[in-house]
Amino acid sequence: MRAVMVICEGRSDVAFVRRSLIAISACRRCSGEIRDLPSPFGVLSNKSRELSDGPSDGVISEHIKDRFGKKGPEGERKLRDATFLQPPHFEDAIWDRNESVIYFLVNAGGGSQHVAVTDLVERVDASMLLDDLDITECAFAFLFDADERGEAAAREHFCNHYCDFFECDDHFDKKNWVRTRKFPVGLFIWRDAEGKGALEEHIIPMIKSTWPKRYKDAYEFIDKNRNSQWRDKVFQTRTNMQKAIIASVGQFSFPGESSLSVIYDDRGIPDSEFETSDSCSAVVMFLQDVPWA
Repeated sequence: MRAVMVICEGRSDVAFVRRSLIAISACRRCSGEIRDLPSPFGVLSNKSRELSDGPSDGVISEHIKDRFGKKGPEGERKLRDATFLQPPHFEDAIWDRNESVIYFLVNAGGGSQHVAVTDLVERVDASMLLDDLDITECAFAFLFDADERGEAAAREHFCNHYCDFFECDDHFDKKNWVRTRKFPVGLFIWRDAEGKGALEEHIIPMIKSTWPKRYKDAYEFIDKNRNSQWRDKVFQTRTNMQKAIIASVGQFSFPGESSLSVIYDDRGIPDSEFETSDSCSAVVMFLQDVPWA
């Protein structure tokens, strides 16, 4: 069995990838407990525990304990620390039975969390050295936004923070996947036709298709209320405008909630939009194109 760690910038990316995998590849969401997941991510076997020089729990359990511990001694933690752990977070696990691959969807908490992400990669790397594991190969897929800097700058930013760590013999200026000395590592950039933008660029067509009048009305309302003196952030970038539209349209079904609710499940954007979206097909194809050994 193989595993792909899918490192996303935020929860919206996680939800979009999850729904894309389920819609395009007929994958299934793992709904059991952590201990039911394949080792080394779930519970280690007795043999693996005996051979381990470090922590004896699986990757996910140890990661949760570690991230909570980063907040300091118990007496010095704030009350909200009991609810909010520091990223990165394991948010979902998607199982492709046909390919015998499990996708672990990780919310990195932003594109600048490279130190915490590499700590997690090192934990997985150490665990993969144990014997008697369910997972025999592991790959790492990174999904980042191009933003206003553009795709080329986003790829350069990734290489500056990760290529030395992964000991890449090649770079990601043109390739989506590179096979490093230990793992296959992939980079997928959310962008528009001009090489800029973010995930929202691919959600907006779904919003237009599902709620055409609400999309039009939301766009016009936000656009007509421009006021440079207020320094509204919604007009600073195209992505900010798109986020505002998505959240506004979603208020009819999810009053008071964030734009995440619109894409989280089929109570918002229907499954049919994910089944027919070229963007969904593209990210699924990328995840399935791992250059395994």
